[in-house]
Amino acid sequence: MAARKLFEIEDDLGVATIFWHQVLRQIATLADLSERVGNRLRLLMAN
Repeated sequence: MAARKLFEIEDDLGVATIFWHQVLRQIATLADLSERVGNRLRLLMAN
């Protein structure tokens, strides 16, 4: 959803678009890692 909005306004942002794409990529990576940690914690608590 955020990437779609960024795509809509990238003409207004100019070069900053690259920076914002990198920020969104880092946030997505952090979310994926957080999900993996949560899954591992659930496995630890189940044992």
